[in-house]
Amino acid sequence: MPSPRGEPTPSSMDLRYTTTLAATNACDVMPLERDLGIVNSRLIARDDAARSLVIARSARRDSHGMPPLGSNPIDNVGINLLTDWINGLSGC
Repeated sequence: MPSPRGEPTPSSMDLRYTTTLAATNACDVMPLERDLGIVNSRLIARDDAARSLVIARSARRDSHGMPPLGSNPIDNVGINLLTDWINGLSGC
């Protein structure tokens, strides 16, 4: 995720399909910076997609959007799948 200045956003997330949830370094992890104004945000806030930066960034197409390149339309089906998954998490 790039910063507004085009620099990488500090993160040690590993969101590869083969990575276990516990090893993603994202579940219930506070962002190092750029919370996008979301109170008590987490990279992935278990059982609360509204506080999850992964969802917020996926729904944007600006310098805070994710993925940063190669995608112009917002993937609402994908965001709904991620939202349902996050809202169904009972633990990390």
